[in-house]
Amino acid sequence: MATILWRGDWFSSSEYCEMAITDAGHRLNGVVLIPMEGKPAHLRYRIDLDYGWRTRSVAVVSEHHLPVVMTSDGEGHWFVSGEDTPAFDGCVDIDLGFSPSTKTFPIRRLTRGHADDLELRANVNAVCLRFPEMKLQLQQQSYERIGLDRWRYGTGDFTAEIDVDTNGFARRFGDLWTAVADA
Repeated sequence: MATILWRGDWFSSSEYCEMAITDAGHRLNGVVLIPMEGKPAHLRYRIDLDYGWRTRSVAVVSEHHLPVVMTSDGEGHWFVSGEDTPAFDGCVDIDLGFSPSTKTFPIRRLTRGHADDLELRANVNAVCLRFPEMKLQLQQQSYERIGLDRWRYGTGDFTAEIDVDTNGFARRFGDLWTAVADA
């Protein structure tokens, strides 16, 4: 099991995340502590992925929002709260807009079998859970490797460099998130 603790400067938040290998692939469990409307709040998430780092299920719970529960067949077909959601067809990733943890998935897929390749780049479509609205939307993202442990991420007009560790976790995600402890 790998664990990491981030400090989030954008939302004045903290996040604890643990990643474990399961019989079906990988599981991330995390909690984000964040101020919402001037009051302390937390968001908890659980994400299951297959061995190819494709999202299979997502659950996000917060005391301020309805739970978000999603499943995917791993090939890009999604169900949100049990309802078929063709608007997200073709997406294999979830992106939690309040967490750097989900940047790990495309990076791990890209580096599988190409650990030393500095020419890696990809455009991916992700189901993004926007924060603080907690609304789902399709988001086009780009990943470009610019060093053995550094990536350039982009979506829309936003770009940031991501420094990663050997697990693919972001050590630093632009000016938004910084890892402060890991094990």
